[in-house]
Amino acid sequence: MSIKSIVVIVRDDKALEPMLKAAVALTRRLEGHLTVGHIVPPAHMPAGAIGRAAAMEYVTEADETADVKADRLHSKVNAVCEGHLSSWQWRVEHGDELEAANRLVEMADLVIIEQRVQGVIEDLMSTDVVEHLLAHGDCPVLMLPIDWQGEHIGEKILVAWKQTREAKRAVHDAMPLLARAQDVFVLAASGRRTDAAAGSDLAGYLAHHGVRAQIVGESDDGDGDITATARNHGCDLVIMGAFQRSSLTELVFGGATKFMIRHSKLPVLLRH
Repeated sequence: MSIKSIVVIVRDDKALEPMLKAAVALTRRLEGHLTVGHIVPPAHMPAGAIGRAAAMEYVTEADETADVKADRLHSKVNAVCEGHLSSWQWRVEHGDELEAANRLVEMADLVIIEQRVQGVIEDLMSTDVVEHLLAHGDCPVLMLPIDWQGEHIGEKILVAWKQTREAKRAVHDAMPLLARAQDVFVLAASGRRTDAAAGSDLAGYLAHHGVRAQIVGESDDGDGDITATARNHGCDLVIMGAFQRSSLTELVFGGATKFMIRHSKLPVLLRH
């Protein structure tokens, strides 16, 4: 697999510049095309709005504000991308956030999205988008931490390995990044007897693709160990499968996946 069509979804100004610079650097490294997408959700009527005229006035004002915001983001995106990428585009989608995200990424090889801000009400939807794209999308999701300042991603990679379909797909889809990395480390889960041996099997598989990987141990808890090991080896990217478990009513992401989505301080590439 190659990664040539990359989509980065930008939401606001807060983390725009570092996120965009990282996306541009990654696109250049992969010699791909970058689509910078922005979603304008529909305006919702406030509970205190009284009368049809007041409601229409509010919606009109909200739409105008959203358009001004989109234009402002476009100008900032243009300043970063123009002259640094030979192939890129700006794209705005209107409507329900999840449906708009689906439209943005339907032809993508990789989607980049920012982490939600813990405890901030207006950012609660961000995790929904990440998990929605993982569960229903057809490409890996690269989530950037909210305080990420590094421009380069994938020079030192930790593969959080577990012998599952999701982890195998994550490694397969990330092969263009693994092939370009300076160092690749493998942390195997120790929940099953076969997982430790599978770490060696993965290293052998990567070697067949020209990727030299070092096994750096086994993980007991599946979340804190991943973060600590990645930091100890100076990694700037974690690759892992996004595991789902069934509840009575829905599919929800498991503990390690949920932990990394909410708390990771490093970029994480996830694949379901």
